[in-house]
Formats: sequence, C-alpha cells, structure tokens
Amino acid sequence: MKILVVEDNEDSRIFMETLLEAKGYQVESAENGKIALALAMQHPPSLIISDILMPEMDGYALCRAVKSDERLKNIPFVFYTATYTDPKDEKFAMDLGASRFIIKPMDIDLFLIEIKTLLENYGAEKLQVPEQVLGSNGDFNHAHAGALARKLDQKVRQLEKEQQRMIRVQESLHQAQKMEAIGTLAGGIAHDFNNILTPIIGYTEMTLIDLPEGSKAWQNLKHVLSAAHRAKELSRHILTFSRHTEKEKRSVLLQELIKESLDLLRATLPSTIEIRESIDSRCHAVFANATQMHQIVMNLCTNSYHAMRHTGGVLVVSLSEIDVTPDNYMAALELPTGRYLRLEISDTGTGIEKDQQERIFEPYFTTKPRGEGTGLGLSVVHGIVTGHGGHISVYSEPGEGTVFHVYLPVMGEEQVVDGRPGPVRAVAGGTERILLVDDDEIILKMEKAQLERFGYHVMIAGNGKEAIDIFQNHHDTIDLVITDMTMPRLTGIDLARELFKIRSDIPIILCTGFSELIDKDKAIGLGIQKFLMKPVGMKDLARAVRCVLDKK
Repeated sequence: MKILVVEDNEDSRIFMETLLEAKGYQVESAENGKIALALAMQHPPSLIISDILMPEMDGYALCRAVKSDERLKNIPFVFYTATYTDPKDEKFAMDLGASRFIIKPMDIDLFLIEIKTLLENYGAEKLQVPEQVLGSNGDFNHAHAGALARKLDQKVRQLEKEQQRMIRVQESLHQAQKMEAIGTLAGGIAHDFNNILTPIIGYTEMTLIDLPEGSKAWQNLKHVLSAAHRAKELSRHILTFSRHTEKEKRSVLLQELIKESLDLLRATLPSTIEIRESIDSRCHAVFANATQMHQIVMNLCTNSYHAMRHTGGVLVVSLSEIDVTPDNYMAALELPTGRYLRLEISDTGTGIEKDQQERIFEPYFTTKPRGEGTGLGLSVVHGIVTGHGGHISVYSEPGEGTVFHVYLPVMGEEQVVDGRPGPVRAVAGGTERILLVDDDEIILKMEKAQLERFGYHVMIAGNGKEAIDIFQNHHDTIDLVITDMTMPRLTGIDLARELFKIRSDIPIILCTGFSELIDKDKAIGLGIQKFLMKPVGMKDLARAVRCVLDKK
C-alpha cells in the first residue's frame, strides 16, 4: 500500500519515509499541500499523513481539497503535527474529515499501529471516471479519454523525473549524515587513542636518552617508538579520512600510505580475497593531500572487494614510476611530459560491462544494487586525481576482472617529506617557570618530567579550577601556561579566557587529542600562541615552548 507523506521539514520527511519503508510500505512524499494534491490526483494513495503549517498550501487546505474530491474523499487523512496548542485545532481537523489528529512526538510503535489499523479498515472504493471522458448520454468518449491519458502520462513522466532527482538528493544526504556520524565517532576514538599514545611516546623518548645508544634495550625501544609513531599517523588518517578536515597539500610518500591502507584492508577483508602488492619503495614523493590519497586507495580497493565478495579472488596493488614523453605510448594519456607515479589496482572479479565503463566516473552512476552504493565513490576519486594534475583510466572484461590505473606527477628529489618521526636530538631549554594543566595524571607527570629535563621549573594542575587558583597566587612569576583542551567543568578555551582576565599577556599553549570545538585558527584568534595535536613528541613540545617564550 502506498502512503503519501506531506512535510515541509526535510529531516522530518526523510525520517517518516525511512520509518514507513522499513515496515514495507510504499512511500511518496511532498514538501507542501499543493504538490501533494497533484500527486494524489495522479496516483491516489491508500493513506495521507500531513503536517499542518506548510508553504503554498497548508495541511488544513489540503485535507479540505482531498475530502471535496469524489475520487479521493474516502482516503484516510492523518494529521501528524507539533503545532497543536488548542483543543479546537483537533475538532477543526476532524470536522474537515481527518481520520486521526496525532501530536509529535508520539510513541513510534503506537503510531505504526494507528497507521496499520487505518489501512486495514480502509475499503478501497472504485474510483469514479472523470466526467470529461463521458459523453452527454453517458457513453465513453475515446477522444476525451485519449487527451486526458496523454496529459496524465506527461505529468507522470515529470513526476518520475522529480522522484529520481529526489532519490539522488536523499542518497547524498544519507551519505553525508553517515559520514558525519562516522566523523563524530572517529573524533572520540582519536581523542582517547592519542591520550594513550602520549605517555607511551613520551616515556619511550626519555628512556632512549638514558640508555646507551645501540644497546639491546635501546634498539627494542626504538622499535616501540617507531610503532607508536605509526599508530599516531594511523589515528590521523582515520580522523581526517572520516571528517574530510585536512585540505592542505604536502609532500607525501605514496608507497608508505598504500602500505598503511593495505594493513587496514587486511583486517577487514575476508580470507577468500588474497591481497598481493608490488610497491617500489624508491618512488619519489607526490605533492598531494594525504587524506585524499588515502581515499583513492580505499575507494578503489573497496570496489574490487565488492566485485569479488561472492566468489573470492585476488586483489593486486602496485606502484611504480614512469616517464611520459611526447613519443611514447603514454602520450595518449594527454598528460604533460614528465615523471609520474602509476598506481595500479586490479581484481579478478565480475568485471564491468563495456557500455557501463564510459559512465562509471559519473556522479550517482552505480552498478551496485540499491542500498549498497550511492554512485559517488568513483566520481570523487576522479575529481581528486584530476585535481592533483593526474589521470585515471579503467580497463575491464566482464567475468575477467578490472584494472584501474592512476597517474600522479612526482616531486623533485630536493623535496623533503613532512611529518615523519625523526631522532630525538638536543633542543634548547631554559629556566622559565611553566604552569602545566591536564586532567590525565599520567600525561601530567610525563610532560612535567620532560620539561624538567630541559631545565624548566614546572608547576602542575589537574583541572582548570586548580590552575586558576595557582595562577592567581603566582601570575607574576609564571612565564607560560600549557593546558589540555578537554577537561571536566572547565575546558582549555575557558581556562585561557579566565587567565587572560588575570594577566592579558600570559603566553598559552593549547594541546588536544581532538576537539570539534577548537582548531589552530580558532585558538590563535583567541590569543593562544600555539596549538598542538597530541601525541606531542618531546622535542616538538620543547621547541614549541622555546618558540613561544622567545617571542614573549
């Protein structure tokens, strides 16, 4: 049975559609009474659920129009509204012919029972033939009927096109909502994970300094530190990939990023899919957005998985460097001459039909069953590749598998890859007094020990209130405040505001594992001198401290 939902609020409309479709009902929707009436006239529904306050035609006017039409008057009409303030509203609605007047929010189970009852009790009467298709003597008029049929057919096609457009919009919205939920979850995980990594990295770095270089214990801890840095980078990859927050380009070693991506895939793909890799470790860096490079690899590999999930198969990922010259076969790619990385991702899956290969990079085009894909993945990949001055191509044979080739221009040898962990070297220290604030006792003690190694005098506080009390008593002798962002009752931002009231020129460094409330630009805008993302290495912390103090 088909239910017509009339609601001008998009979120409420999508919620109602999702709820009813999950119960097996066919759902059609409209954003106001005018559109709803046109839909009902073309294809009468079995039930109408309508809000009251809407533009162009409100719910009351829609109900009046439905109940005055001979073809529609017996259709149950339900008002589902949050605008109810007066008992007279319900009486007015029932006088218009409404079957129910339901107030938001209502218990979902009771709401569904009401809908089911109305549909079961609805005796679908034979729709009357419009008068214009009958002659004056009551005979069927073929000419009038044909004209009416053509007009209705045109309207139906227009409505079908609009419905397809709305489906694409809804799918895009659902995807955005899903990514927002993933981003929120990733943010919480990243915050806790980075807080755990902070003491692991910090205490390991301090112990390495105390051990004889090259000793067995020193070598073991170097491996621990290396693993911790990989975990740190993985946390950042997951966070930025989920939330699309990182936009800047930098020097990226694609071979290392691919290996990290494949490590993620091995943990999630079934054992029926074998992953093979052929990665040239000598490949030059590319000037790229690391998050988007990760997105390319994960999207293409996920597509390959979908093509092999029922039968199993082999996923092959390779990376190499090639030259594009005017006289070699690569010139057909229409790329500027030069040195390029070639990323090849192939599978032994179902393949892609020839007539579909030309469309696979189009937005919203997908060969997957409905509900399994939005058709945005490959179009996003195509946009990323071309935005980086590259090229992507596909070759596929039905039943034989698919190969994607991605070409990206390399950087010169003089470029240095940013963000890689380096050895702990001597960094300038000082004798200034620092107030250190963090609600995590392990991190607090570790960072205090690190700073004292560089000669600083450190006072500690476990929360914002304690920090304010200490600062009020020693504000004239404290040279710098380092505070965590996420703390109970008083956040790092709130603490900074309170400290500025006491002493407006106090330098502050803000640290966070992740927070949606603050970023580097917002922190600087509030007067905070440095914004650091946890986990912060000992040398990075010391350099940040020296940098801020020297500018004081």
